[in-house]
Amino acid sequence: MVPTRSSYPSSHILKELLDEPEVLWAEQQVLQKYEMYSHHDEVIFNDPMWKDQWYMMRDDGPMYNVLEVWKMGYTGKGVVVGVVDSGLDKNHTELKKNFDQEASFDFEENEEDPGSNNIDKSVSHGNGCAGIIAAVANNSFCGVGIAYNANIGGIRILSGEGLTDAKQAKGISFRQDYVDIYSCSWGPTDYGYEVEEAGVMTEAALRQGAFEGRKGLGSIFVFAAGNGGYSDDSCAFNGLVNSIYTIAITGVKKDGSLPRWGEHCPGILAVTYSKGMLYILDQTKVITATGDGKCTDDFGASSAAAPMASGIIALALEANKNLTWRDVQHIIIRSSRANGLANGTVIQTEDWITNGANLTASNNVGFGLMDAHRLVSLAVNWTTVAPQLKCTISHPRINRVIPSADALKVTVSLNDVTVTVTRLCLGSKINYLEHVQVRVNLNYTVRGELEMNLTSPQGTTSRLTQYRPKDNSPDATNLTNWVILTLHHWGENPSGIWELSLKNAKPEHKNTGMLFDWALIIFGTATDPLKVNAIPEVLYLVGMLLPTTIHNTDKPTDNSGRLLHTFWI
Repeated sequence: MVPTRSSYPSSHILKELLDEPEVLWAEQQVLQKYEMYSHHDEVIFNDPMWKDQWYMMRDDGPMYNVLEVWKMGYTGKGVVVGVVDSGLDKNHTELKKNFDQEASFDFEENEEDPGSNNIDKSVSHGNGCAGIIAAVANNSFCGVGIAYNANIGGIRILSGEGLTDAKQAKGISFRQDYVDIYSCSWGPTDYGYEVEEAGVMTEAALRQGAFEGRKGLGSIFVFAAGNGGYSDDSCAFNGLVNSIYTIAITGVKKDGSLPRWGEHCPGILAVTYSKGMLYILDQTKVITATGDGKCTDDFGASSAAAPMASGIIALALEANKNLTWRDVQHIIIRSSRANGLANGTVIQTEDWITNGANLTASNNVGFGLMDAHRLVSLAVNWTTVAPQLKCTISHPRINRVIPSADALKVTVSLNDVTVTVTRLCLGSKINYLEHVQVRVNLNYTVRGELEMNLTSPQGTTSRLTQYRPKDNSPDATNLTNWVILTLHHWGENPSGIWELSLKNAKPEHKNTGMLFDWALIIFGTATDPLKVNAIPEVLYLVGMLLPTTIHNTDKPTDNSGRLLHTFWI
């Protein structure tokens, strides 16, 4: 017998065994050094705050799975992200190596340097956004960016003097031939009573970027959904969110709960991690650069959530540079994680719906938590979706009273000859929905107490507007040509009857109003995007815990062979 603890060859014994005619194979078993793997053991950076970046590396809850993407070789290299914000310090240690002058301009001072030359430029907010996206890795300073090899530019449009439509348009149209992603952590004020549409020039810049940016593939516009939750505000009244060309992102806290600042609307595409504004109460750390050349761990709210998404999208664009702006939205929807991850759900919201295409969505968090590994796995072999089709069904001069007690319900159909429809509506050429918009002209005695819902032929109801208590001015009762976006019908077939319902959220207040006219605007494709795009196996693991034995090497399974312990992926 070979000693059980032998670490040295016993060749004479092995030879004797092999000489036996009935022995077909023999090999001495020798103890070797092994270690238990955690999913992040292979990724080690010398950046001192890397260990605090739980949203990229933790075992106690879901994260973005960027480590798996980095191991695939994608780090954002070759992707250009423009941070449209308050400026950027190109000499900051965390940003200097990845700074891209070609993607940078200061529209406040009309100069190329986006923030380093003048000490009176407040670049802290812009640096914070840029650091989340592309902070340099392995520089023994601060932390690590999600796309730490991406090119980062600073496009300065913000100052303490407000923001014009023209300046917004300049910012998001700067070098659309060169910049891939525009990361925008700003928007209209969110006090809970404003109705702010995108300006004419801004909307034109968004459209131009979608059709001409990135050499015709389309610019990627990522916008923060807003911080108006403290005022019970809704991003349904934010024209930037209601644009089909933007990707609206909000945040959840580390434990999956909704932050108090979070806004809600059916135009939110997805959610990333962030932290609350009350930093004393919320000790969650979000690591990034500051405006004074240092680091911080308390950057938060939707200002942090949007660049988190921009960094993840940069990884996908490196994996597949041929993705169009619509492709990016498709793969985010298909790859984001909704439930089944932590105590039954990763995101603690009760407003989940499952639409007729079996997609799960929420007014609070869109289609769920972004997942870089799932996103990139889908992006790698993604085939561009069919051309976008548009259908507008107008119902002019309807002039219907919105009653105090009951709901006003009006309907349209793609084949309804009593309403005005565009040519593409006839024959239901759109078979697979993408964006759906509702345009209304109405007045209501207390605008913030009007609830609007849209129900599709598949039976899916989108909550377009909800009770907004501060929107109660007697001088602001109209919604004029107001367009609200919903993504919650994505993938459905639009054929059949659509119903718009308007009702009083506070019947005891005896509110009334008038719906003058409305229109349903739908976008989509004639063919199924999934027919030419196979879903990678990793996406079928949505909501699942993958088992491992790393926490219990003595008893890895029960009698049925099931692994007993799990870790988060």
